[in-house]
Amino acid sequence: MNLQFRLLVVVFCLVVMGCSKSDDSTAETIKIKEENIEFKHDGFLLKGVLTKPQNKVSFPLVIFVHGDGAADRFQQGYYKYFWKELSKKGIGYLSWDKQGVGESQGNWLHQTMDDRAREVLSAIDYVKNREDISTNKIILWGISQGGWVIPKVSQLSDDVSSLIFQSAAVNWLRQGKYYTLLKLLNEGYSEEQILECEIYNDAGIEYLSKDSYNEYKANFEEQPDFVKDAFSLIDEQRWGFVVKNYQSDIVNDLKQVNKPVLAVFGDKDENVDAEESLEVFKNTFLENGNKTYKSHLFKDATHSLIDVNLMQTSEAQEQMWSKLLKGENVFAPGLIEEILDHIEN
Repeated sequence: MNLQFRLLVVVFCLVVMGCSKSDDSTAETIKIKEENIEFKHDGFLLKGVLTKPQNKVSFPLVIFVHGDGAADRFQQGYYKYFWKELSKKGIGYLSWDKQGVGESQGNWLHQTMDDRAREVLSAIDYVKNREDISTNKIILWGISQGGWVIPKVSQLSDDVSSLIFQSAAVNWLRQGKYYTLLKLLNEGYSEEQILECEIYNDAGIEYLSKDSYNEYKANFEEQPDFVKDAFSLIDEQRWGFVVKNYQSDIVNDLKQVNKPVLAVFGDKDENVDAEESLEVFKNTFLENGNKTYKSHLFKDATHSLIDVNLMQTSEAQEQMWSKLLKGENVFAPGLIEEILDHIEN
Protein backbone atom coordinates (compact mmCIF):
# COMPACT_ATOMS: atom_id res chain seq x y z
CA MET A 1 0.00 0.00 0.00
CA ASN A 2 2.98 2.25 -0.62
CA LEU A 3 0.93 4.39 -3.00
CA GLN A 4 -0.47 6.23 0.01
CA PHE A 5 2.85 6.53 1.75
CA ARG A 6 4.48 8.68 -0.88
CA LEU A 7 1.64 10.89 -1.97
CA LEU A 8 2.04 13.89 0.32
CA VAL A 9 5.82 13.73 0.66
CA VAL A 10 6.48 13.69 -3.06
CA VAL A 11 5.54 17.25 -3.90
CA PHE A 12 7.67 18.78 -1.18
CA CYS A 13 10.61 16.54 -2.01
CA LEU A 14 10.37 17.74 -5.60
CA VAL A 15 9.52 21.34 -4.99
CA VAL A 16 11.19 22.51 -1.81
CA MET A 17 14.86 21.79 -1.41
CA GLY A 18 17.89 23.48 0.01
CA CYS A 19 17.13 26.56 2.09
CA SER A 20 17.68 26.20 5.81
CA LYS A 21 17.45 29.72 7.22
CA SER A 22 15.76 33.01 6.52
CA ASP A 23 17.52 35.89 4.78
CA ASP A 24 18.70 38.47 7.34
CA SER A 25 18.83 41.25 4.75
CA THR A 26 15.22 40.58 3.79
CA ALA A 27 14.15 40.60 7.42
CA GLU A 28 15.88 43.95 7.94
CA THR A 29 14.29 45.50 4.85
CA ILE A 30 10.75 44.63 5.87
CA LYS A 31 11.44 45.32 9.55
CA ILE A 32 10.46 42.15 11.29
CA LYS A 33 11.86 40.55 14.39
CA GLU A 34 12.51 36.86 13.90
CA GLU A 35 13.52 34.70 16.81
CA ASN A 36 14.18 31.07 17.47
CA ILE A 37 11.68 29.68 19.93
CA GLU A 38 11.01 26.47 21.82
CA PHE A 39 8.05 24.94 23.60
CA LYS A 40 7.22 21.58 25.11
CA HIS A 41 4.61 19.08 24.04
CA ASP A 42 4.01 15.61 25.43
CA GLY A 43 7.43 15.65 27.11
CA PHE A 44 9.32 16.65 23.95
CA LEU A 45 11.11 19.93 23.35
CA LEU A 46 10.11 21.41 19.99
CA LYS A 47 12.05 24.23 18.36
CA GLY A 48 11.03 26.65 15.66
CA VAL A 49 10.78 30.24 14.54
CA LEU A 50 8.45 33.13 15.41
CA THR A 51 8.24 36.60 13.91
CA LYS A 52 6.82 39.73 15.48
CA PRO A 53 6.24 42.86 13.39
CA GLN A 54 8.21 45.76 14.79
CA ASN A 55 6.33 48.59 16.51
CA LYS A 56 3.17 46.48 16.88
CA VAL A 57 1.69 45.38 20.19
CA SER A 58 -1.12 43.33 18.71
CA PHE A 59 -1.03 41.57 15.36
CA PRO A 60 -2.44 38.58 13.48
CA LEU A 61 -0.38 35.41 13.77
CA VAL A 62 -0.35 32.61 11.18
CA ILE A 63 0.59 29.16 12.47
CA PHE A 64 1.88 26.90 9.72
CA VAL A 65 0.89 23.25 10.01
CA HIS A 66 3.12 21.09 7.83
CA GLY A 67 2.10 18.45 5.35
CA ASP A 68 3.52 14.93 5.30
CA GLY A 69 7.18 14.08 5.61
CA ALA A 70 10.16 15.21 7.66
CA ALA A 71 9.46 18.95 7.53
CA ASP A 72 11.66 21.49 9.24
CA ARG A 73 10.49 24.93 10.37
CA PHE A 74 11.25 26.45 6.94
CA GLN A 75 9.87 23.51 4.91
CA GLN A 76 13.27 23.53 3.19
CA GLY A 77 12.66 27.06 1.94
CA TYR A 78 9.13 26.64 0.62
CA TYR A 79 7.63 29.07 3.18
CA LYS A 80 10.07 31.88 2.47
CA TYR A 81 7.98 33.88 0.00
CA PHE A 82 4.81 33.56 2.06
CA TRP A 83 6.59 34.69 5.21
CA LYS A 84 8.04 37.72 3.45
CA GLU A 85 4.62 38.79 2.19
CA LEU A 86 2.97 38.24 5.57
CA SER A 87 5.65 40.31 7.26
CA LYS A 88 5.12 43.20 4.85
CA LYS A 89 1.52 43.35 6.05
CA GLY A 90 2.43 43.27 9.74
CA ILE A 91 1.38 39.65 10.17
CA GLY A 92 3.47 37.34 12.35
CA TYR A 93 4.06 33.67 11.78
CA LEU A 94 5.03 30.61 13.76
CA SER A 95 6.47 27.34 12.52
CA TRP A 96 8.53 24.58 14.09
CA ASP A 97 10.53 21.51 13.20
CA LYS A 98 8.43 18.37 13.24
CA GLN A 99 9.21 15.90 15.99
CA GLY A 100 12.58 14.29 15.30
CA VAL A 101 13.44 16.81 12.56
CA GLY A 102 16.01 19.58 12.87
CA GLU A 103 16.28 20.56 16.53
CA SER A 104 13.01 19.05 17.75
CA GLN A 105 12.81 15.96 19.93
CA GLY A 106 10.48 13.00 19.37
CA ASN A 107 9.47 11.22 16.18
CA TRP A 108 6.72 12.49 13.85
CA LEU A 109 6.22 8.95 12.54
CA HIS A 110 4.76 8.02 15.92
CA GLN A 111 2.02 10.66 15.68
CA THR A 112 -1.63 10.44 14.70
CA MET A 113 -3.53 13.41 13.28
CA ASP A 114 -5.06 13.86 16.74
CA ASP A 115 -1.55 13.93 18.22
CA ARG A 116 -0.54 16.59 15.74
CA ALA A 117 -3.63 18.64 16.61
CA ARG A 118 -2.75 18.55 20.32
CA GLU A 119 0.78 19.64 19.40
CA VAL A 120 -0.63 22.70 17.64
CA LEU A 121 -2.62 23.45 20.80
CA SER A 122 0.65 23.45 22.75
CA ALA A 123 2.05 25.96 20.26
CA ILE A 124 -1.01 28.17 20.74
CA ASP A 125 -0.61 27.96 24.51
CA TYR A 126 3.04 28.95 24.16
CA VAL A 127 2.09 32.07 22.20
CA LYS A 128 -0.77 33.00 24.55
CA ASN A 129 1.49 32.74 27.59
CA ARG A 130 4.09 35.15 26.24
CA GLU A 131 3.82 38.58 27.85
CA ASP A 132 5.35 40.34 24.84
CA ILE A 133 2.73 39.10 22.34
CA SER A 134 -0.91 40.05 22.09
CA THR A 135 -2.38 38.36 19.05
CA ASN A 136 -5.70 39.70 17.83
CA LYS A 137 -6.06 36.80 15.41
CA ILE A 138 -4.64 33.30 15.23
CA ILE A 139 -4.94 31.76 11.78
CA LEU A 140 -4.09 28.12 11.10
CA TRP A 141 -2.62 27.40 7.67
CA GLY A 142 -2.81 23.65 7.04
CA ILE A 143 -0.78 22.48 4.07
CA SER A 144 -1.71 19.19 2.38
CA GLN A 145 -1.83 16.61 5.20
CA GLY A 146 -2.04 19.55 7.61
CA GLY A 147 -5.62 19.88 6.34
CA TRP A 148 -6.55 16.83 8.42
CA VAL A 149 -5.05 18.52 11.49
CA ILE A 150 -6.37 22.08 11.61
CA PRO A 151 -10.14 21.40 11.85
CA LYS A 152 -9.40 19.23 14.89
CA VAL A 153 -7.54 22.14 16.48
CA SER A 154 -10.39 24.49 15.65
CA GLN A 155 -12.77 22.33 17.68
CA LEU A 156 -10.44 22.32 20.68
CA SER A 157 -9.43 25.99 20.83
CA ASP A 158 -11.49 29.16 20.99
CA ASP A 159 -8.31 31.09 20.23
CA VAL A 160 -8.35 30.05 16.57
CA SER A 161 -9.86 32.83 14.46
CA SER A 162 -9.87 31.26 11.01
CA LEU A 163 -8.48 28.45 8.87
CA ILE A 164 -6.62 28.19 5.56
CA PHE A 165 -6.67 24.82 3.82
CA GLN A 166 -4.05 24.41 1.10
CA SER A 167 -4.43 21.42 -1.26
CA ALA A 168 -6.32 19.42 1.36
CA ALA A 169 -7.48 15.88 0.65
CA VAL A 170 -10.76 14.41 1.86
CA ASN A 171 -9.96 10.75 2.45
CA TRP A 172 -6.53 9.12 2.83
CA LEU A 173 -7.30 5.94 0.88
CA ARG A 174 -9.15 7.66 -1.96
CA GLN A 175 -6.37 10.18 -2.25
CA GLY A 176 -3.86 7.37 -2.53
CA LYS A 177 -5.80 5.72 -5.33
CA TYR A 178 -6.14 9.02 -7.17
CA TYR A 179 -2.44 9.77 -6.90
CA THR A 180 -1.39 6.31 -7.98
CA LEU A 181 -3.74 6.06 -10.95
CA LEU A 182 -2.61 9.45 -12.25
CA LYS A 183 1.02 8.45 -11.81
CA LEU A 184 0.57 5.14 -13.63
CA LEU A 185 -1.26 6.80 -16.52
CA ASN A 186 1.41 9.48 -16.83
CA GLU A 187 4.14 6.83 -16.86
CA GLY A 188 2.45 4.87 -19.63
CA TYR A 189 1.36 1.76 -17.76
CA SER A 190 -0.98 -0.50 -19.73
CA GLU A 191 -4.53 -1.29 -18.64
CA GLU A 192 -3.43 -4.77 -17.58
CA GLN A 193 -0.55 -3.40 -15.53
CA ILE A 194 -2.80 -0.81 -13.87
CA LEU A 195 -5.28 -3.54 -12.95
CA GLU A 196 -2.50 -5.60 -11.36
CA CYS A 197 -1.33 -2.54 -9.44
CA GLU A 198 -4.87 -2.00 -8.16
CA ILE A 199 -5.01 -5.62 -6.97
CA TYR A 200 -1.71 -5.12 -5.17
CA ASN A 201 -3.01 -1.90 -3.62
CA ASP A 202 -6.19 -3.56 -2.32
CA ALA A 203 -4.12 -6.32 -0.74
CA GLY A 204 -2.01 -3.66 0.96
CA ILE A 205 -5.11 -2.11 2.51
CA GLU A 206 -6.03 -5.51 3.92
CA TYR A 207 -2.56 -5.86 5.45
CA LEU A 208 -2.92 -2.39 6.96
CA SER A 209 -6.21 -3.36 8.60
CA LYS A 210 -4.42 -6.32 10.19
CA ASP A 211 -1.25 -4.31 10.86
CA SER A 212 0.78 -7.08 9.26
CA TYR A 213 4.03 -5.61 7.96
CA ASN A 214 5.52 -9.03 7.32
CA GLU A 215 2.64 -10.03 5.02
CA TYR A 216 2.89 -6.71 3.23
CA LYS A 217 6.64 -7.13 2.73
CA ALA A 218 6.35 -10.73 1.54
CA ASN A 219 3.63 -9.76 -0.94
CA PHE A 220 5.73 -6.89 -2.28
CA GLU A 221 8.71 -9.18 -2.87
CA GLU A 222 6.52 -11.47 -5.01
CA GLN A 223 5.40 -8.69 -7.33
CA PRO A 224 6.61 -8.22 -10.91
CA ASP A 225 9.17 -5.49 -11.48
CA PHE A 226 6.67 -2.96 -12.86
CA VAL A 227 4.66 -3.12 -9.62
CA LYS A 228 7.81 -2.69 -7.55
CA ASP A 229 8.78 0.28 -9.69
CA ALA A 230 5.35 1.83 -9.17
CA PHE A 231 5.26 1.48 -5.40
CA SER A 232 8.67 0.59 -3.87
CA LEU A 233 8.99 -0.97 -0.42
CA ILE A 234 8.42 1.20 2.62
CA ASP A 235 10.22 0.68 5.90
CA GLU A 236 8.60 -0.49 9.10
CA GLN A 237 8.57 2.95 10.76
CA ARG A 238 6.63 4.48 7.88
CA TRP A 239 4.32 1.49 7.94
CA GLY A 240 3.52 2.22 11.59
CA PHE A 241 2.68 5.82 10.76
CA VAL A 242 0.30 4.78 8.01
CA VAL A 243 -1.40 2.16 10.20
CA LYS A 244 -2.17 4.96 12.66
CA ASN A 245 -3.52 7.34 10.02
CA TYR A 246 -4.75 5.59 6.87
CA GLN A 247 -8.39 5.89 7.93
CA SER A 248 -8.17 9.69 8.03
CA ASP A 249 -11.17 11.48 6.55
CA ILE A 250 -11.87 15.18 6.85
CA VAL A 251 -15.68 15.27 6.64
CA ASN A 252 -16.71 14.80 10.28
CA ASP A 253 -14.18 17.38 11.45
CA LEU A 254 -15.26 19.87 8.79
CA LYS A 255 -18.85 19.58 10.01
CA GLN A 256 -17.75 21.07 13.33
CA VAL A 257 -15.97 24.10 11.84
CA ASN A 258 -17.93 27.30 12.35
CA LYS A 259 -15.11 29.77 11.74
CA PRO A 260 -14.06 31.56 8.56
CA VAL A 261 -12.41 29.21 6.08
CA LEU A 262 -10.39 29.71 2.92
CA ALA A 263 -9.63 26.60 0.86
CA VAL A 264 -7.17 26.92 -2.03
CA PHE A 265 -6.39 24.28 -4.66
CA GLY A 266 -4.57 23.91 -7.96
CA ASP A 267 -6.30 22.47 -11.03
CA LYS A 268 -3.09 20.60 -11.93
CA ASP A 269 -2.74 18.98 -8.51
CA GLU A 270 -0.85 15.74 -9.02
CA ASN A 271 -1.56 14.38 -5.52
CA VAL A 272 -5.06 15.41 -4.51
CA ASP A 273 -8.34 15.23 -6.40
CA ALA A 274 -9.06 18.95 -6.14
CA GLU A 275 -12.52 18.64 -7.68
CA GLU A 276 -13.58 16.11 -5.04
CA SER A 277 -12.19 18.27 -2.23
CA LEU A 278 -13.95 21.38 -3.49
CA GLU A 279 -17.26 19.55 -3.78
CA VAL A 280 -17.00 18.00 -0.32
CA PHE A 281 -15.95 21.27 1.30
CA LYS A 282 -18.79 23.18 -0.36
CA ASN A 283 -21.48 20.63 0.52
CA THR A 284 -20.26 20.19 4.09
CA PHE A 285 -20.25 23.90 4.84
CA LEU A 286 -23.64 24.36 3.19
CA GLU A 287 -24.96 21.60 5.43
CA ASN A 288 -23.53 23.00 8.65
CA GLY A 289 -24.49 26.60 7.78
CA ASN A 290 -20.99 28.05 7.70
CA LYS A 291 -21.49 31.03 5.39
CA THR A 292 -17.94 32.31 5.85
CA TYR A 293 -16.44 29.58 3.65
CA LYS A 294 -14.52 30.67 0.56
CA SER A 295 -12.60 28.61 -1.97
CA HIS A 296 -10.46 29.16 -5.03
CA LEU A 297 -9.28 26.72 -7.67
CA PHE A 298 -6.18 28.23 -9.25
CA LYS A 299 -5.60 27.62 -12.94
CA ASP A 300 -2.36 25.92 -13.98
CA ALA A 301 -1.29 25.33 -10.37
CA THR A 302 0.27 22.22 -8.83
CA HIS A 303 -0.29 20.56 -5.45
CA SER A 304 2.19 23.09 -4.06
CA LEU A 305 0.28 25.85 -5.90
CA ILE A 306 3.30 26.63 -8.03
CA ASP A 307 2.57 28.03 -11.49
CA VAL A 308 3.09 25.15 -13.96
CA ASN A 309 3.93 27.67 -16.68
CA LEU A 310 7.26 28.15 -14.89
CA MET A 311 8.05 24.44 -15.22
CA GLN A 312 7.74 23.73 -18.95
CA THR A 313 11.43 23.03 -19.63
CA SER A 314 14.40 21.87 -17.57
CA GLU A 315 15.91 25.34 -17.81
CA ALA A 316 12.66 26.95 -16.67
CA GLN A 317 12.42 24.52 -13.74
CA GLU A 318 15.96 25.33 -12.67
CA GLN A 319 15.15 29.04 -12.70
CA MET A 320 11.96 28.38 -10.78
CA TRP A 321 13.84 26.47 -8.02
CA SER A 322 16.28 29.34 -7.71
CA LYS A 323 13.50 31.91 -7.41
CA LEU A 324 11.63 29.81 -4.85
CA LEU A 325 14.65 29.55 -2.58
CA LYS A 326 15.27 33.30 -2.87
CA GLY A 327 11.76 33.97 -1.62
CA GLU A 328 10.45 35.16 -4.98
CA ASN A 329 6.92 34.55 -6.21
CA VAL A 330 6.63 31.36 -8.26
CA PHE A 331 3.07 30.64 -7.19
CA ALA A 332 -0.26 30.81 -8.98
CA PRO A 333 -1.20 34.40 -9.86
CA GLY A 334 -3.48 35.86 -7.20
CA LEU A 335 -2.70 33.28 -4.52
CA ILE A 336 -1.00 35.53 -1.99
CA GLU A 337 -3.62 38.25 -2.53
CA GLU A 338 -6.38 35.75 -1.76
CA ILE A 339 -4.64 34.61 1.41
CA LEU A 340 -3.87 38.12 2.67
CA ASP A 341 -7.46 39.19 2.03
CA HIS A 342 -8.69 36.26 4.12
CA ILE A 343 -6.33 37.07 6.99
CA GLU A 344 -6.99 40.79 7.05
CA ASN A 345 -10.78 40.65 6.78
